[in-house]
Formats: sequence, C-alpha cells, structure tokens
Amino acid sequence: MKIETAHKQIKFALKKKLEKKQLSLEKRPLIDNVLEQIECDLNNNETILYLVKAPTGYGKTTLTQVLGLYSIFNNAFFDKVIHVLPQRAIIEDAWENTNKLVKIATKKMQGTSETVFHLSPINFTTIDTFTWDIMKLNTKKRPRIEKEYEFGYDYFTQASIFNSLIVMDEVHYLLEDKLLDRAFQTLLTLLLTQKIPIILMSATITDKQRNRLGKLYNYITRKSSAGFREFNMATNDPFFVKEKQKKFHLEFDQENKDFKSISSLLDPDKRNIVIFNTIARAVNFYKSIEKGKGWTEKNSLLLHGAFTLGDKQENISKLEKIKDEESSFLIVSTQAIEAGVDISADIMITELAPPNNLIQRMGRVARKEEPQGRIIITKPVNARPYEKELMKRTETYLINDLAKGVAQGKVVQLGLHPRDPSSFNPFINTIGKNPKTTADENLLRFISLPIYRSVDVLNSFLRTRRDAFLRDFQLSALLSSKKKRKNNYFSQLRLPPWKLAKLMELQAIEMDQEIESLVHDWQKKGYNLQKIAFLLAKEQAKGSLRGAIIVKNKVYSSRYGLVV
Repeated sequence: MKIETAHKQIKFALKKKLEKKQLSLEKRPLIDNVLEQIECDLNNNETILYLVKAPTGYGKTTLTQVLGLYSIFNNAFFDKVIHVLPQRAIIEDAWENTNKLVKIATKKMQGTSETVFHLSPINFTTIDTFTWDIMKLNTKKRPRIEKEYEFGYDYFTQASIFNSLIVMDEVHYLLEDKLLDRAFQTLLTLLLTQKIPIILMSATITDKQRNRLGKLYNYITRKSSAGFREFNMATNDPFFVKEKQKKFHLEFDQENKDFKSISSLLDPDKRNIVIFNTIARAVNFYKSIEKGKGWTEKNSLLLHGAFTLGDKQENISKLEKIKDEESSFLIVSTQAIEAGVDISADIMITELAPPNNLIQRMGRVARKEEPQGRIIITKPVNARPYEKELMKRTETYLINDLAKGVAQGKVVQLGLHPRDPSSFNPFINTIGKNPKTTADENLLRFISLPIYRSVDVLNSFLRTRRDAFLRDFQLSALLSSKKKRKNNYFSQLRLPPWKLAKLMELQAIEMDQEIESLVHDWQKKGYNLQKIAFLLAKEQAKGSLRGAIIVKNKVYSSRYGLVV
C-alpha cells in the first residue's frame, strides 16, 4: 500500500462521518503536501524532521491517522505512529476521534494505560510518558524499577519507540517552557541521531524557535540530509479562504473586571466561554453565576486541572453532551481548554495571557461554520501564573501595535485575525518566549548507551538531580474516600508544592506514618511548610517517598474540584 491509498481510505471515513452531520469534506492541501513529501523522503532515506504549521481546527491529526493506517500494510520505514501531546486532557479527545474512523489506536499515560508498550498502529501518549519510556523507565513498571525488583522491560520499552514515526503535537508548549524544552532538545537529539522520522505540529511556533530546530538538525546530520522541511498553509487553501471571511470582533479592556461586569457580557442565548488564568478565579466566577439567569447544571460546566482523573473524564463526557445537545451554553475554564478541546463558541471572554495562549484560546471561537465571533480580552488582577514582564509586554503590544481605530474609554478594538498566520505571526514572533536551552549531555549518555539499564538511569541521573526534570515538581495525592484504593489512578490529584503547603496549613492533609516522621524531622530543622512541601514533591519525583498523602474531602468536590 502507498501512503496515497491510506489517505483515500481516511478521507472516505471522514466523509461518511461528516455526512451524518450534513457537512461536506473540505480539501486540505497542506496535509496532501506533507504526505506526498514524506513518501519521497522515506524512499530517499532522508533524516526526516518536518515542521507543520497550520491554524487551530485545520485537522492536522489526519496525518497521524493516515500514516498509522499505512504502517499496517507497509512497515518498511516504520512499524507504527506515536502521537505525543503535551497535556493529558487532549489525549482522550484525540484517541476517541481517531477510533471513530479507524479502530487501531491506543493511549498510554502514567497511571492509566491500555498497554505497557507503544505497539498499536497509532499510539497517543503524553510528553511525560513518552520521555520516561525513551529513558528506559517504563511508566507501568516504574514502581518496581524504583524498588530495584526488575529492569522493567527497559530495552524493549525504548525499542518500541525507535521503530516508530513520531508526531509531536502542540510543540510550542515544549519550546516555551524551560524545563520541557531541555528535555525536548535531548529527546530530539537522540531521535534524529537514530534517524527516527519526526513530524512537529503547531499553529503558533515562532521564527526563532523554527531556526533553532533547523540549527539542531544541521548539527546532527552534518548538513548531509535535506529532510528538515517547513509546511505552511497557502493563502488559496480552502480552509484559509473560508476562515479569512469570518468576522472576529476583538477588544481589549484595560480595566480589571469584577465578576458582575464579566457576567453582563455573556449572552444566555449563545455559546459562551470564559477563561481565567487561575483555578481560584475560575471557580469563584462559576459559583457566582451558576444560579444566574439562563445557566443551569445542564448547560454550564467548569473545567480546570485540579480535578481527579475520574472527575475530569466525567467533565469531558458532559462537555461532549453539551456540545451536541445544547444550542446555548457557558463553559468556565482555565488554560485547560487552550489546546485539543474541540468546542466552538460565539462569545469568548478571556483574561490577558501570553501570545501563544491567546491565539490557542481564540481557536475555540467560531471554530465550525459560524460566520463570526466575539472575543473580549480583560486585564487580570495579577500576572500569575505567567511572568509579570511577559504580561506587560503583551499588554503593551496589544495597545500599541494591534489597536484599531480610537479607543472607547479603556476598551481598545484590536486588528487581529486568529486564523490568519500573517496577522498573528508578528505578535508571537515579537513577544513569544524562546528559551535557549540545549540537550542534557549527561542524560543523553545514559539513555543512548545500552550499558546503562533502567536502574542506572534512575539512580545515577534522576536521584542525583537538585532541580526538577520535565516539569516543576508536583506531588501525587489521593482523596480520603479512596484511601483504601491507593493504586486507583482515578482518585489521584496532582499538587504543586505551594498547594500542598496550603493544604498542610489548613490541616486538610493526612499522611502515612513514614511520611509524617520525615516531615517531623524537617520541622525540627526549622523548615517552613513551603520548603517541606517542595522536599516531599522532590522525594516523590525521585521515587524515594514511601507511603500515601491523603487529601480530606472537606477541600474537594466533584463539582468544583480542589480549591485552596
């Protein structure tokens, strides 16, 4: 089978799916170009690193579906496709949508997986799970590796990645975060050295980030390969032509809005999304409006990252039901909605955020067949969780470079089209972050040389680190009602150290005796709660923390999540 044949089969399945919704299948020339080029480069034995740039809603996941189907019938170049995403919340949606077309996909995440290895034709996974697996630390076997009971299929785990084609989606998230970028540069170096074909996808990658990827590629290949290619949407692309015709009414309100003022901007007869930068603000706003006119439990929903996995999945199911059954709704969310959530609103109210975040959020407005959408950016109470200077530069750019016409008091009309790269690229190129990190040579040595087993990687690399790896240290805890089910991932919560410290201050935490003894020793040394929480998270990240940390029910509800 050729890639073209697999593409025709996927398009046929997509056409049947859309016909049920009385929609037609549109051409996607960018997808066609990538698939045509990759078959050529594979046949010419090029080292492949593709950068596919297309706006939100373009349908870039089609590449994974086509190439995964192709691998079933022709594994001369790769046995399967591994699709890597930065957030857990996106995995479920991508996996479910793919299996509606071709039932050949599985998902693998820490704590809950359908497989120990990446062996299906299409495998969806998070960057965290993918990183641990390529480091020979199989996430399903890591507890036993930490106790040195076994090596945890270390060689086979890594090998199951080396015979794959890798798709890294929403790659801008990895390139903007200093910790994730360091891990990403390390993995990219290893994969390119092994000539693993890689496709990077993003709507909002900056020119500087693109150039840095090109330099890394040329360094590794010694400029002996022509497989680094960038694919952009053409101005005559049917998607661009259609989206360009949509009218987006954007405005930036330079005043801090209270909840009552924000509520007044909503329309109960339309589809509304309100996005806050912090969980506390999102929850408090949701509480303030849930009994308001037009909003019921049936047509409103709160989304953020401080729910257990079980409650998150219930929220995703409810979101799908709201999309399908409600003509008007209200979704209140945090950054959790930015990427991979296939929902379309008529009105979006969002707090000011860095350029990439704003463009991703705007991708949830007029996403389907709507001719127009309204987006209102409000000034947040403070910069958290973003850098204060970055937020200030973003605000200045909106006022000085994107203002359109005369401001009406504190409200500035913005000349920005969120589907037109020529409109938003100057914004992200000027303000976007570009950490200048490089591959971790020590880690690269441990994961690339076969003399190092999984236990060696864990003991000699991770347990000797003073700083966090991949993401800032977080700690896994359980709800008290699930105390007897410590291995039930669906009851787990992820806590940053500051939140754990706050819970300890509120006496909303129970700990096993071994952990309590450790905390008592640190208290005798004069450590405050913030430092103790950080040390606990660090010990758990290294696999050295034994026992469970339990969150009491009084600070958690399935409706609002964990709020402190």
